[in-house]
Amino acid sequence: MTEKENQLRALTSESENAVSLITNTISRLETVNGRICDTRQEIDDYRKEITRIDSSMEEQFSHNAKIIDKFRSFLED
Repeated sequence: MTEKENQLRALTSESENAVSLITNTISRLETVNGRICDTRQEIDDYRKEITRIDSSMEEQFSHNAKIIDKFRSFLED
């Protein structure tokens, strides 16, 4: 084997290692982005649940306020 063939093999190996590093990095970043998407979906689900609960509480608050007003009107008579 000539010196240039050895150089070519070494450069080819180095190039393959560099490509492998990039491919692994892309894969790891895709995994991280997947976890970010999952976490954001959980947050969105929590937000919807909190909004639903808050809406129910607002309805109950309004209902209670009407009852309070009616009882107050009885006392004023």
